[in-house]
Amino acid sequence: SGAKQLSPYLGTCLPMPPNVSARNCLSSTYLESQDTVVYKLNEAIEKRPRLLWMKLPTLPESLKKVGEKGKVVLHVLVDQLGRASESKIFSEMPANQGLGQKATMAAKTAVFIPGVNKAKLVKCWTELTLEL
Repeated sequence: SGAKQLSPYLGTCLPMPPNVSARNCLSSTYLESQDTVVYKLNEAIEKRPRLLWMKLPTLPESLKKVGEKGKVVLHVLVDQLGRASESKIFSEMPANQGLGQKATMAAKTAVFIPGVNKAKLVKCWTELTLEL
C-alpha cells in the first residue's frame, strides 16, 4: 500500500499529489512570523492544526484474523512548519494489540497545516483520531 491522504471531512483516503506540502498552503505573511510558545490542548488558539496527509498505519495481524477494527486517539505536537514533532497515545481500542505503537510511528509521517494564533504560526498540541 502506498502513501495516502486522509481527508478529515470525508473520511476517505486519496493519493497525495507530489507537489503538495504545508508550506504550499500558507501565505508568506504566516511563514515570516512564528510564535515560540507551545500551546496545550486545552489552551484556546485561533486555528488548530489540520491534517493534510499521513501514511495510515496497518492493522496488526491479530486484529485482521478476527475481523476486528481498531481506534487510536493520539495527542500530537505540531510545529510551525506542520510537522509532527512528538506524539503520545491517549487511548487505543482494543488495548495491548500494538495499534497505538503503529499509529505513533505513522504520525511521524504526518503533514499538517500548522496552528495559527494572532496571525503567527504556532507550535501546539492537537488531537488526532484514527479509525482503522
